[in-house]
Amino acid sequence: MPLLRESLCHYCYDALDRLIGHARQGVQRHQRFYCKSRLATEIHGAIQYSIVQHGDLLLAQLRSEAGAIDTTLLATDQQCSV
Repeated sequence: MPLLRESLCHYCYDALDRLIGHARQGVQRHQRFYCKSRLATEIHGAIQYSIVQHGDLLLAQLRSEAGAIDTTLLATDQQCSV
């Protein structure tokens, strides 16, 4: 008889086959939100990361934890690499 194992990680996908969340036992769940085809916000417990963009241009990353916001300005090349 095969040995049944408990899954180590649980992944969630949306209707467009994008990863929208994952969870491991004993670790807080990750959630992801998209704007069009780009990742816009990721939440891991009390920490939230958001990307500010205009069209295809990445402008800044916001990190929020317990009401404190940290902003990082981004510079990109023509291929939108940071």
